Amino acid sequence: MLNKLPMTTEGFTALETELKYCREVERPRIIQQLADARTPEDLSENVDYRNATELQSQNELRIAELENKLSRAEVIDTSNHIWCYRHAVGAEHQKEVGMENCRRT
Repeated sequence: MLNKLPMTTEGFTALETELKYCREVERPRIIQQLADARTPEDLSENVDYRNATELQSQNELRIAELENKLSRAEVIDTSNHIWCYRHAVGAEHQKEVGMENCRRT
């Protein structure tokens, strides 16, 4: 079972926007680059083609990552709570704390 990923409405919207951009802008642009770089010569020696395939791979990986995050998203309401964001190595933790330690978001 996948863990829920808590995020604000703004965070969820930002991920949706990025996913739409990757699908609707980047993907067609990269496909066009691949088509432009394709020549009758050996593709293994075509630098433009290799670069475009690398961009395509990175974009598709990002799309999969965004889809995964959005599928696990649990939108939290921070309007009536005090939240403190603490950053640890590669992780973000949220916990409710007293007003003396954090600002209202």
